[in-house]
Amino acid sequence: MLSIGPVSVFIALLLFNAVRWLLLRSKKGFVHQHKARLIMEIAELRRQAEAFNTPSTYVKCAKFQRLANAKEKELAALQEHKDAQLQDRANTVISLLKVLFVALAVVAWWGKALLYIPPHLTWPFNRLLAFPHTSDYLEMGAVTVLPWVAMCDRVSTLLARVAFPQQMLDLRTNPLTTVKEEPEAYAS
Repeated sequence: MLSIGPVSVFIALLLFNAVRWLLLRSKKGFVHQHKARLIMEIAELRRQAEAFNTPSTYVKCAKFQRLANAKEKELAALQEHKDAQLQDRANTVISLLKVLFVALAVVAWWGKALLYIPPHLTWPFNRLLAFPHTSDYLEMGAVTVLPWVAMCDRVSTLLARVAFPQQMLDLRTNPLTTVKEEPEAYAS
């Protein structure tokens, strides 16, 4: 029978890992993709400016160069953006809370079996699931706190990655453009 304690450990670790995963994905996903998109746009604008670098099409060349310069300023501003520090601090705070919660759970349930599984279902892993109290609980098929916390942490991390995949976050976070692009600028 599963009591409320092991379930609460799993739910709390699921929340911690989901928030950490969302912070990590939004930080890497949005900023990195926006920088990559800006770099590609700058390279394309520079190529187009080179193509129009003749005396008869100098106006278009200058327009592409101005757009490329504006995009480079936007990229420089994005690289100096201080929002990443806030996300790093939030990630650190969540990590510390997770460590404190795990330590509290281990102290609270040390030496106790959190749940019992029939021994024939856990046959090759009996000793591992009863660690470090293998001699006390080996016959009963018990799961102690250390293996339970390790399994809950790993499973909750995987569930967070499945629940919030990178593709879903990409669709929701469209970068804001600060450079006003003219539609005729891309027409060749």
